[in-house]
Amino acid sequence: MTFFLLTISFLLHAISIYLIYHLYVLNKQNEHENHTEIIRIFDTYLKEIKEENKRLLSYNNNEDRILENEPVTNSKPKHKEHHLLYDETDSNHITDFLKEKPNDSIETSIHAKVLQLYQKGLSVEEIAKQLDCGKTEAELIIKFYGSR
Repeated sequence: MTFFLLTISFLLHAISIYLIYHLYVLNKQNEHENHTEIIRIFDTYLKEIKEENKRLLSYNNNEDRILENEPVTNSKPKHKEHHLLYDETDSNHITDFLKEKPNDSIETSIHAKVLQLYQKGLSVEEIAKQLDCGKTEAELIIKFYGSR
């Protein structure tokens, strides 16, 4: 009788060790598949970001060429100088600045704007066009913050 119980115990232990090993191997395979999936996803995001950067650079280069071809009519720069810098030609500049009431405003972050538009049902492309940001950027914001 003891021999029979020892044999059954040995068989049960062998089966359990085999099952544990088999589950361990399956877990390792799943981890490897998940790891390769994550790498593939990041590679596609990286490619999309690189393409957007190339488009942005070409767009920027086209604008620079257009600006270079414009005739120069005024020696002053087109952009306003920062209002805190002292300009010797305008002695009233500082006093005028101090008389002005501050115009404080709160601006919504790009993340909040993207999520608001996404909740309204707009597609990623429409959000990117409306907010003048990259499609990949809007998609990443939705994936990171939208799942919370």
